[in-house]
Amino acid sequence: MPDLTLDIYLAENCFGCDQAEALAADIEGWFPDLHVVMHWLSGARRLPTGVVAVPAFLLEGRLIQYGTPERQQITAAVLRALGTDGGKAAP
Repeated sequence: MPDLTLDIYLAENCFGCDQAEALAADIEGWFPDLHVVMHWLSGARRLPTGVVAVPAFLLEGRLIQYGTPERQQITAAVLRALGTDGGKAAP
């Protein structure tokens, strides 16, 4: 799998963003070639164009998930976006 970036957009008073942050560490373990970057929104940092809610998961700039997904959901979303089964079973 090529090195890809998963951007996760979060906000301080967001329901579910703490869970999404914890899930980010798991995602890095499941997909070692996937670079996970968390963006905590503030007055200066805004959502990318077309993204309307947090948490938001973008793979290579393409939205793949809103909200805090279950482990199987985010794994399936990443695999779909990559067009592969990743060579291992979903957690």
